[in-house]
Amino acid sequence: GAPIWPAVDLAVDVDGGDGTVTLTVTHQNAATSAGPCAFHVALTGAVAGEEVLVPIDLADGPTIVATVPDPGFIVTGTTLDPLAECLVFPAAALTGAPRHAPGWSPWRAPADDAP
Repeated sequence: GAPIWPAVDLAVDVDGGDGTVTLTVTHQNAATSAGPCAFHVALTGAVAGEEVLVPIDLADGPTIVATVPDPGFIVTGTTLDPLAECLVFPAAALTGAPRHAPGWSPWRAPADDAP
């Protein structure tokens, strides 16, 4: 059958005391996804160029907690696998939604609904 690619959830917690950032990566389909893979998660700031890459290896378990020293900026976002090292996706993206409407075919012209 078709491979099941790793799906993860990301959670970022910023410690107000010393600026340490904790990144938690939860591998949602660890039991069924295609083998482990290693990739990075980018912690990004509001200003272009504010970025820290955090290495993640799914072989380390279904929940990985990485502690990052103060990056020198306020973390405002994350980018999953910015270097395209692994076929890993956000868990919310793999909900099983159909790719095309029922009856769609690449071999048929679209129906003309014009009067």
